[in-house]
Amino acid sequence: MSRMRPVRTNVEFRNIFDREGILKGQKCEANLSQVHDASVFLFKQIVVREDPRHRLAKKYAHIKRKVNFKPVNFENGMRASYASRSKGGNKPYGFSITGILHVRQLVRTLVNIEVGHRLIWRKKSVVFGNRELVFERTKSLVKKRSAKGVTGCPEAMWQLQLFDKKRYVGRIGFNFHIEDGKRVVTIANVQGGFGAKELQEKLKQEIGSNFGEFLISHLQKTLGPDFIYRGMVPKGDNLTLYRMSFRKAKSRVNLWKEKPTQFQDYRHKKKSL
Repeated sequence: MSRMRPVRTNVEFRNIFDREGILKGQKCEANLSQVHDASVFLFKQIVVREDPRHRLAKKYAHIKRKVNFKPVNFENGMRASYASRSKGGNKPYGFSITGILHVRQLVRTLVNIEVGHRLIWRKKSVVFGNRELVFERTKSLVKKRSAKGVTGCPEAMWQLQLFDKKRYVGRIGFNFHIEDGKRVVTIANVQGGFGAKELQEKLKQEIGSNFGEFLISHLQKTLGPDFIYRGMVPKGDNLTLYRMSFRKAKSRVNLWKEKPTQFQDYRHKKKSL
C-alpha cells in the first residue's frame, strides 16, 4: 500500500520559477537583513543560498522595499484564484511555505503584487457624467460591507469598481500571473452592489450591456491586448451573470474550469515497514 507525500525538490522549484517568470531579470535592492526577515516570514527559517526558495525571499524583500503593500494584500494573493493549468494553493495559517502547491501560489502572489502595482495601483479614476470608475486594491477578505457598500473579495487582489452619484453599482475582481512567458489576467469576481439593481438596469438601458461586461471591457481597454484574459466562476455565484459578462466583453474572455489533469503536489511513495 502506498501513501502520498509532498513534492519539494530543487529541480521542481526551478521549473516553477521558469514557467511563472518570477526570476527573469530579477534584481534585489533589499539588504541582507531584510532578505533574512523575508525568509523567516515565508519559510519559518533562514533558507540557505543553495535552496531555490532563497530567491523568493530576495524577491519578497525587494518588492516589500519598493512597494507599499500590507499583510492583508499578501494574504489576499495567497488566497486568490489564478486560472492556470498548474494548480496552486494557500498554506494553512502559520505554516511554512514548502510544497509545490504553496510555492507556486507564493510565486503568483509576488507577481500579482508587482504587476498590479505597476499597472493598476493609484491609477486615476475615470469620471463620465454622474458615474465613476475606480481601480482599487482589495481591502478586506471578509464578506462584510464597507461604508461604501463594497464587500470583501478573498479571490481577487485587484478591483475595478463602478459608482453612480457616489452609490456603489458593482465591481469585478481580478489577478495577474505569468505563464510560459505570457501575462494572464484572471477575472475571479463579478458582483453587483447590495440594493443596486435599479442602478444596474439603468446602466444597461443606457449603454446596452450589463455592468460586468462594461467593467471587463474597460479593464481590457486599460491594459491593452498583450494579456490573456480568463474568467473563473466561484462556487455558488451567479453563473449566468459571469457567462454573459465574459462572453460579451470587448475581447472575449475564456471561461476557465479546473481540470483533473492539473498538476498535483503529490506522488506515490511506498510505505516503509
